Amino acid sequence: FYPGNGVTPPPQVTYQSVPVPNRIQRKTFSYDAAAKKGPSLPYIPSGSFAKTMLIEGADANASVTGNESTVPMQLRITGPVEMPNSKTYDLTGCFVGLEAWGDVSSERAIVRTRNISCLKDGKTIDMSVKGHVSFRGKNGIKGEVVMRNGKILGWAWGAGFVDGIGQGMER
Repeated sequence: FYPGNGVTPPPQVTYQSVPVPNRIQRKTFSYDAAAKKGPSLPYIPSGSFAKTMLIEGADANASVTGNESTVPMQLRITGPVEMPNSKTYDLTGCFVGLEAWGDVSSERAIVRTRNISCLKDGKTIDMSVKGHVSFRGKNGIKGEVVMRNGKILGWAWGAGFVDGIGQGMER
């Protein structure tokens, strides 16, 4: 709102500090003009998705602390990114870095995106990205649960056997 029906804005008033001898002088710098700007990238809204191909799989840790010790995986985008309102953006050929951990109850590896790297129009894109991976409409990637308890059970059986012999000789 400007007085005068918005026809003429009021004059701008600027103040300049008067230097005082034997005092610290204050100066303000703006580095916005010197800031290096990265390539102009589109905003890809949440809910967007793309077809991909798994390049690097993983044996995902399904222990109690599995989500704290994730394993790396990698995807290659094989088609355009499908965005809301039937919009698309072509990121074909870009790589997506992932982290995964196992979930024994669903027999799936829960996978989250970490970063995307791409060469687009002669410019390098390498930035973090938040997302998840789903397979056939469900969160995570279905896998085969591999329990490595056989060796532990073998040693437990051997220890029990030796303990039994020791107790038998004791009597």
